[in-house]
Amino acid sequence: EAIIWQYSYDDFAYLLMWIIENSFYQPTKDMDEDDALEAKDLVSKIKRREEFPTAYLEAYEGYFMEDSVKKKARVFVIGYYKNAYENELRKFAEEQLHAELYGFPFRWEDYDAFKVNIDKAYQKWTEVVE
Repeated sequence: EAIIWQYSYDDFAYLLMWIIENSFYQPTKDMDEDDALEAKDLVSKIKRREEFPTAYLEAYEGYFMEDSVKKKARVFVIGYYKNAYENELRKFAEEQLHAELYGFPFRWEDYDAFKVNIDKAYQKWTEVVE
């Protein structure tokens, strides 16, 4: 069952890892203090690569709220996710992993290869916004 969930989360895991890696994550406002501390602890483990980003999604039943992204990057993350992310990830999966979307689990080396796409999109977005 855990493997099935890892495969089903692969469409968002790369972007979630990028959010965490770039310190754009924040606990949602509706989390109580204990939940926020647990979330921060899990995010710290993910950032240190002791856990996969899918662990966050598993812990929160697949939910990731928009207000979990700091305002500095929230508009970018929402727009990128809705407009370009899935197509870029699908192309990456087909060309680099020889797999279909939802056909591969999260791996660090794949994330490291893909995150350059997110970095480029974010850089372009910051140039337009500033």
